[in-house]
Amino acid sequence: MAASIAACSNHSSNSRTRSEQEPQATSSAQAPPAERQHTIVEAGTYFYGKLDRPIGTKKNKNGDGFTLVETTSRPFSLAGSEIDGHLANVRPAGAARSAEMTLVFDDIRTFDGTTAPVNVELLSAEALSPKTPQADIALPARTVLEVRFKSPVRATVSQ
Repeated sequence: MAASIAACSNHSSNSRTRSEQEPQATSSAQAPPAERQHTIVEAGTYFYGKLDRPIGTKKNKNGDGFTLVETTSRPFSLAGSEIDGHLANVRPAGAARSAEMTLVFDDIRTFDGTTAPVNVELLSAEALSPKTPQADIALPARTVLEVRFKSPVRATVSQ
């Protein structure tokens, strides 16, 4: 198989909800709100998402982004969530080489605007296999991919 999967680890270990990302006016007399870690997704959770755009080794390049839009995930608390990612190691097929492409999943964005880095594994890798050794990899928009969270996803929330 010529495709591979990776989870991006170049993110800050703390993630924030949308309301925390927006600057808030505070007076010097107020103490900052307490913060705590909140688990968004448990390890072992499955996520099914449709690609928002076509991706492939013929037309894409390293760094091109994509989004998996949630379709039928369990638990239902992930309804409306999206996983953002980018492509790496994109190499079209040639006369003497197979196509190669790495899908890097970066962050999950939940329906309430919370964003956090992810560590997932792609379970539907057969979708990335070219038809012949010299064929390019091509995934049409709306292709459903299945991923499983390898570790819990946590975000910092203000109390």
